[in-house]
Amino acid sequence: MLKRIAVFLCVFVMLTVNVNATEYEKNDTLSQALSLLLEDNQKPDVSSIGGDWAVIAISRGDMAVNRPYYDSYYSRVKDFIKNSNVSRYTDYSRLILAINAIGEDTMGIEEKLFDYDAVVSQGINGAIFALIALNSKTTQSDVKDRYLDYIINSQHNDGGFGLMEDSSDVDVTAMALQALSFYKDDNRVGDTVVKAVNYINDAKIESSESAAQTVIAFCALNMIPDRYVTELMKYYKDGYFLHTMDGEKNAMATEQGTLALVALNRYENNKNSLYDMRDGIKRTSDNESFGICPFIDVLDADTKALAMLYKKGVINGKTDVKFSPDTHLTRAEMTAIMVRAMSTKNTLDLPSTNYFSDVSNDDWFRISVNTAAMYGIVQGVTKTRFNPNGNIKKEELAIMLTRLCNYFGIDTEVKNYDGIEKYADFSQVSDWAREAVAYCYINNLFNASDTIAPRTGATRIEAARAVSRILWND
Repeated sequence: MLKRIAVFLCVFVMLTVNVNATEYEKNDTLSQALSLLLEDNQKPDVSSIGGDWAVIAISRGDMAVNRPYYDSYYSRVKDFIKNSNVSRYTDYSRLILAINAIGEDTMGIEEKLFDYDAVVSQGINGAIFALIALNSKTTQSDVKDRYLDYIINSQHNDGGFGLMEDSSDVDVTAMALQALSFYKDDNRVGDTVVKAVNYINDAKIESSESAAQTVIAFCALNMIPDRYVTELMKYYKDGYFLHTMDGEKNAMATEQGTLALVALNRYENNKNSLYDMRDGIKRTSDNESFGICPFIDVLDADTKALAMLYKKGVINGKTDVKFSPDTHLTRAEMTAIMVRAMSTKNTLDLPSTNYFSDVSNDDWFRISVNTAAMYGIVQGVTKTRFNPNGNIKKEELAIMLTRLCNYFGIDTEVKNYDGIEKYADFSQVSDWAREAVAYCYINNLFNASDTIAPRTGATRIEAARAVSRILWND
């Protein structure tokens, strides 16, 4: 046995991270899995499914999401901790992992895990995840040694671990190995790890969750996980994971499978292991005084403006968490934004009449269109038609923006076109819109670009940027 331990410890140090046996495009697979996990968890809750594990995977997988995604999640975490009475101590452990993954303050909840008797009353599961959580950011506490001893002393004769006495299973054994991986250099764990690894190698993998937990464990131990990655991918289908090979996509299987792919990616790229979160960085808004931008599909550079507009009720998303920045605006949508912007400064009079034949009393935009027409912010495409559902063109947007400026007392006269004529297609701007387009570019209401494209559809983000700059000169 001593020889086997020596070989094992040598393997710990000497194994490289080259993984060649898996027959799939790892980066593409991980990207697809993370993208779909984000799509299905746009507003993650404090929950074992559809929440914390998804946040951990997305964060540790370095998924390109807007930082306020984590702000809004962390806000829910704080509310949960303040208002909830957690009965399972693994919930505290999971929360600590999620908070550490996004680099936020744990608010002292790791102290809950200092209550050894309460934690182990949940069994080995409680001890395993308490030890992982406390080591994820190197919390100093003597209780960690007690959890380590508890885990070592809970090993069954066959080398495995399980929730039931003398009944081992792959999942719990792999999780125990994840906890023990923080003690690679501690000679207390050598024999325990060897026997556990042997148990897994002799066991049959019967679910994606078992394969996923084993991949996470082997990556944390610096052991080549090829065989178990191959097993895991048998359950992978179109970005999701199945619980069993003949089953349907499963949320728990998908979260654990994606965590395993993240662990593999980190292993292959010599990064900290999945649960070694000493490299966790804070992902939060630069200035929360403007409110939190709830949208996950916008650039960081736009979050401040969108947060301000959202807080003031000027803009909404297409969903609670998606702004759809590149979607074209309709004339009615833009008019509604204009009227809301006007109302941030002044109380508006309500219109007493309908100005256009194609705007009826049942239309959601009726008041906005008629108010804007009454104040001279919009005109129809004819004297009687507004064409509310038609996309607004870039040059039409420019006209509306200059009228909004005029409403606020801003002079929009352009006397010098220097700078605007660098755009080769400025000559394509309609005569009636030339001064407005020039004003918008000269005064940075529109971002500089190679072309103006005056008759293409204006996008939601173009309108949001311009309106925020008018309102706050930002």
